[in-house]
Amino acid sequence: MMARVRNESRLWLKEIEDELIACFVKAVDTHKPDDRGLSGLAPAYLKIAEDFLCANLEAPVTRDRLADASGVSMRTLSRAFLKRYGMGPIGFLKQRMLDAAYRILLGVDPGTSRVTDVALRYGFVHMGKFAVEYRKAFGEMPSTTLSR
Repeated sequence: MMARVRNESRLWLKEIEDELIACFVKAVDTHKPDDRGLSGLAPAYLKIAEDFLCANLEAPVTRDRLADASGVSMRTLSRAFLKRYGMGPIGFLKQRMLDAAYRILLGVDPGTSRVTDVALRYGFVHMGKFAVEYRKAFGEMPSTTLSR
C-alpha cells in the first residue's frame, strides 16, 4: 500500500513539474517556427509522442518513458505540445484519459457500471478530483453522463 502511495505521489510531482516546465516555456517562448520552419506542420517526434500517449491511456506513463519513446527531451516535447495544444504532454494525456472516460460512460449500462470503475481504469485514483476535472472538461458530472 505504501509503495502505491509513493508511486502516486511521484507521478503527481512529475505532473506538477511538467506543468511548471510548460508554463515556463510558454512565458519565454519567442514564437519561433517549428523544426522545419513550417508553422502548420508538427515535427515527427510530436506525432510519435501523441501516438505513444494515446496507446497508453490505461497504463502509467512516466516522463522518462515518453521522452525515450519520442527520441527527444521532455523540454523539447513540452515546447512542442504547448505550441500545438496549449498544454504540456501530461496535460494532453490527462485530457485524452478524460475523453476516453467520457466515451465509456456514454456507452455503458448505468445499472451494471460505476463511475469509479471507469475513473480507476484510466488512472484517476481520487474520485473528487476526477469529478472536478471531468465537470470542467465536459460541463457535467460523470454520473450525469452515465445516466444518459
